[in-house]
Amino acid sequence: MFSKVNAVNITSVFNIAPAVLTAALLVSPASASTVVTYQDASVFGDSGIYAPVQISTPDIGGVYAGPFQVTGTDGVGDFLAFCVDLAQHMSSGNVYEYGVDLFSSAVVENLDKLFTSAFAGVDTNVEGAAFQVAIWEIITDTGSALDLGVGSFIASDPYDDGQDVIGLASSYLAGLGTETGGYMLTFLSSDQGQDLVTATPSPVPLPAAGLMLGFGMASLVAMRRKRKPA
Repeated sequence: MFSKVNAVNITSVFNIAPAVLTAALLVSPASASTVVTYQDASVFGDSGIYAPVQISTPDIGGVYAGPFQVTGTDGVGDFLAFCVDLAQHMSSGNVYEYGVDLFSSAVVENLDKLFTSAFAGVDTNVEGAAFQVAIWEIITDTGSALDLGVGSFIASDPYDDGQDVIGLASSYLAGLGTETGGYMLTFLSSDQGQDLVTATPSPVPLPAAGLMLGFGMASLVAMRRKRKPA
């Protein structure tokens, strides 16, 4: 079963995965709240890009991983989000506070590097799942090398189906480099469900009235139109 992460249980698209840390990046002048719900019957949405992975540490098991398609109230609108929480479940109707600090500066910097180096190219099921797995590795294995085979987060491909999610996630992690600032990251926190991260291209500022993250859905539509074979 899933918890606070961008993932869904293989037997149920309504159960999602686990929680992790807390500490450092302020991405908006002040936090605000919104009620987050699914845009479609599935958490991944009608045109979702996700694939199965096996998480053995922590002992979660088989899950689907990929970006959620959700919408928020109070001017937030439609947006894409990844899970940053391996200890809770995802469900519609939860209240989220955004513009909050969730992680240490080191974790935030690595997430920034990941989005900057790889997010623009995520447009297939394997890539969506691999990007989520890379996020989980960064937020969970904070005290070790970013290696999906050892440490506090260990994941593998559950089937011999040619979808090398873990191999691609490992290449994302190996290619972080030093460049940052490609996207503005916004963290969303809820006592009721999985914490999330979403991104808008820098230097687009968050409007004072809300996130206005329609970019995410527009990007997903564009990605699906030019979708590469998985």
